[in-house]
Amino acid sequence: MRILIGLGVVWILDGLEVTVVGNLTGALAKPGSGIQITQSQVTGFGGAMYVAGACAGRCSGAG
Repeated sequence: MRILIGLGVVWILDGLEVTVVGNLTGALAKPGSGIQITQSQVTGFGGAMYVAGACAGRCSGAG
């Protein structure tokens, strides 16, 4: 039962992450935001950090 609860919590958090990154992408890439970056650059960087975090967590023995 604890495994199912853990999987459910992770699923919800993953959904929230996608929502937050999606909202930030539009705001950061908006002209006049002070950052010269495109939506695809924000998304690519976010994806790279997600994978790097997963690898670091796995290598540290946390996963």
